[in-house]
Amino acid sequence: MRLRSTSVSLTVVLAGVLGVTAPAQAAASDCASGYFCIFTNKSHLGTMTTIAGGLCVNNYGSANDKASSVWNNTDRGVRFYQDTNQGGKYIHINPHDGRGDLSSVLIYNADGSVFGTNTMNDRISSAC
Repeated sequence: MRLRSTSVSLTVVLAGVLGVTAPAQAAASDCASGYFCIFTNKSHLGTMTTIAGGLCVNNYGSANDKASSVWNNTDRGVRFYQDTNQGGKYIHINPHDGRGDLSSVLIYNADGSVFGTNTMNDRISSAC
């Protein structure tokens, strides 16, 4: 029984970190100050997953590879990575900025060099 209690507590803690609490049709304005958010549809619509600024996400879990737009409502830049654990190619989003369509964005290689313009639609797996 103690094991069950622990897993319920862990679920509650994780729900606070990965706040998947957006309305069915979220908007960029729903991404609270101090958070960065991914959306399942273009133009910051669809289901929104929020992450408190200052935290890194090693794996988006059920939202993995489902982002079609992103919004960064923090005071620092955020990198959204193609692979888990902040690996692989990434896009950089400046503070209080976003991309409403990830089908054609500037992508960087893991070493920071420019890869070029390509798609990150449904490819984001982690962020920091």
